[in-house]
Amino acid sequence: MEDFMLYLLKSSGILAFFWCCFKRFLEKETFFEWHRIFLISGIFIALLFPLWTLTELILVDPLPYALTETQTSEAIMLPDATTDWWTVITTIYAIGAMLFLTRLGIQLISLNKLIRKGTAFKTDGLTIVETKENTSPFSFFNLIVYNPSMHQPQELKTIIAHEKIHCLQRHSVDILLIHLLSALQWMNPFVWLYKKTLSLNLEYLADNAATKNMSSPKEYQYLLLKQAGVGSPYSSIINPFFTSLIKKRIVMLNKNKSKKIRAWKFSLAVPFLAFFLVAFNTKTVTQVNPNSVQKYSGLESEKAPSSKIKFTINKNRTKKDLERISNTIKKDYNIDLRFTDISRNADGILTAINSSYNDDTGSSSSSSSDKDGIQPFNFSMEIDDEGNMISLGYEISVKKPKINEQRSEQSNLPIKVKLLNGSLTQDSTLTAPIYIVDGSEVSAYFKATDIDPSEIHSINVLKGSTATHKYGDKAKNGVIMITTKSHQALQSPAISTKKENNGATNQTTINTPLYIVDGVEKEADFNIDNIPASSIKSINVTKGAEAIEKFGEKGKNGVIEITTRKE
Repeated sequence: MEDFMLYLLKSSGILAFFWCCFKRFLEKETFFEWHRIFLISGIFIALLFPLWTLTELILVDPLPYALTETQTSEAIMLPDATTDWWTVITTIYAIGAMLFLTRLGIQLISLNKLIRKGTAFKTDGLTIVETKENTSPFSFFNLIVYNPSMHQPQELKTIIAHEKIHCLQRHSVDILLIHLLSALQWMNPFVWLYKKTLSLNLEYLADNAATKNMSSPKEYQYLLLKQAGVGSPYSSIINPFFTSLIKKRIVMLNKNKSKKIRAWKFSLAVPFLAFFLVAFNTKTVTQVNPNSVQKYSGLESEKAPSSKIKFTINKNRTKKDLERISNTIKKDYNIDLRFTDISRNADGILTAINSSYNDDTGSSSSSSSDKDGIQPFNFSMEIDDEGNMISLGYEISVKKPKINEQRSEQSNLPIKVKLLNGSLTQDSTLTAPIYIVDGSEVSAYFKATDIDPSEIHSINVLKGSTATHKYGDKAKNGVIMITTKSHQALQSPAISTKKENNGATNQTTINTPLYIVDGVEKEADFNIDNIPASSIKSINVTKGAEAIEKFGEKGKNGVIEITTRKE
């Protein structure tokens, strides 16, 4: 409803401009036909122009990494009940519009009753209705109504000539159109001034045409003065011969014709309409530059190890959530991230927010607003293994269907997995690889962060021809094979038992990988579950000949290198 009220405001402004332009530059000219076109055009432009929107397209380069969106389950705090002023204004407007439309309907019904009571006959393609009611002569579409007992025969001839012009030029269409507009914009004071101006110009048109063939136009003017006091109860929706603006009509009849060169004034509306369109009806659309997308496609090439961290701000974020995000970023990364100009609807949904940050390298800001809830966006950072900031900034979050809507806060921690033959970051999904978990392919929307790092037994990455040879074309972007500890325990027993020939001696061999935590080799009885998942920064897995080559015989069962976060 806010959009409709904004439309009415724009429409009312355009109508007010047309009226002001007419009063200032055109009213005193005698271009009555052009006046009619100008005023009717103003009505249609006021109704249709606010619906026309220009689109400004801005091309931006994509971020070097696409970060997946995190969806969390949150409790929404409803704000205190306040007065919804939009609802109040809309209700008042609707009541007023209904009243004016009802009034118009009643006038049309009464007019129909008056016409039915009279005596009708046709002449020259028009219907003449003689009535006994005490009313001023008037016309309505192809009807001319008058009381013959109130006028002399010569006066009636002049009156009918005037009313025929109204009928032949379809002036009643203009009258009904301005009545409907005044009901729609009844709160706009200019619409009533516009209605009066349009009706008066129609009288100028009829007066000018009726007096062209008269031998003595002065008699026409005397007739107007003689009957000036006679009124009609339907004068607002008809074309009455006698109106309260007799003086202006007589002045205009005696006015010299305007020079054609003055018709340039009608073009004064064009610059304003162009300004209105650019200033108030321009919509900015941001689009990723297609020429810059390809250089970011494919799996990550071998580069310096880095971690990508992002915080998602969506319409369901509570005040507590926003404070927690700001405090975390300030404490862990010394970045001052602030959220201001926050607005929520009655359901507690974020409808507007402004975000800004600054650090040693500079500052930036981002704004989002939508009456149905803000578009999700991320504040993202890329940090290398030494803790140096590589990049940071805002990005629009692209929504995808979720398999599991409920996630714990720990499962949202970014996990980076690196192998000797390349590197892969879980958040890099511009061209997503396929995931194989415990031997089964999972959904395209699977996230590695759904698996607790402490439950991972091994991770293997296949790329290029190796991946496509084993899994086909769907693996052209790579394959990430994840084996959990529980699955490994079922499929590959960790303990093998040998019996001697005499059956008296058992030898047990435990195939335990070598654990190295922060560069320190752990004992064989080391338990990875003793490390909290939230403190793990990265896990590097090395297997087979590569592990033996790098760590010797003790790496024959594989090596798991764990790097923890430094406080």
